[in-house]
Amino acid sequence: ACFVLILSMALTAEATNGTVSNLLAPLFGGAQTEIVDKIGVPIGASTSVNGYTLTLDAIIGDRYSVMVAYTLSRDDGQAIPENISFEHSEIWASGYRTKIVIDDENPSIAHFHVRVHRNEPIIGRIVTATFTDLVIDNGEDDEVIAEGTWQIKYTLRYPDSTEELPVKAFEVVDDGGHKYKVKVILLSPLGIHLDMVFYEPESEGGIYKDFKMSLIMTDGTELPLPDGGGGGRWTEGDKKADVDYYAEFDVPIPHEDIKAIVICGTVFELNNSD
Repeated sequence: ACFVLILSMALTAEATNGTVSNLLAPLFGGAQTEIVDKIGVPIGASTSVNGYTLTLDAIIGDRYSVMVAYTLSRDDGQAIPENISFEHSEIWASGYRTKIVIDDENPSIAHFHVRVHRNEPIIGRIVTATFTDLVIDNGEDDEVIAEGTWQIKYTLRYPDSTEELPVKAFEVVDDGGHKYKVKVILLSPLGIHLDMVFYEPESEGGIYKDFKMSLIMTDGTELPLPDGGGGGRWTEGDKKADVDYYAEFDVPIPHEDIKAIVICGTVFELNNSD
């Protein structure tokens, strides 16, 4: 039988400038150090199971989304096997976990991160992340190298980096011909959240299938954003519905670096003079 030690911790933390960018360097490659230190929070909660320790290094987030950086370390100092993964993970809300990447300088540690977005405010929530059984993914039957459950409980406490942009409601049409009215634009270093009205919600193609967004940077370049997600509620026969949409950035982007947001071809200029 394997000896399993689970340390479950409920933590709150306040921002500590100058410390977070080092923790998140494997996540962002050292990009945007100043803004990461401003809105990130170090955590340091850890749990050890069957020879491997999982540490929650830091979190960075906004009103509706959060990015959590983890380190996995091997307690005996030996190299972590390639293609390692958790067989199961249960994140407190819908989200995704990136591939575990072994550190180039110290192969006994590896890094990954989890990103989560909700359509309701999340700051202040106490959440639990659970990861089960470390395996080597060989493309067929996974080889279990450490059985057990790694569980960390923590509080989502960090500065709210969300800024509501002044918007006079305007309509856009996506590539599939679906019409939306944009009512609210929330911008943070992590992404963009939209509150909108979706017309003819039962139309062919469905919500957001052809919805595209991009950023025009202050240097004139245009940065397409990955397809986002969101949703809303409506009943049969409704002609419109209140919906929300979120598109995330690959790395944090300061507000002052963005000149405009392009929503389904419509350019919304930002006023960065303040």
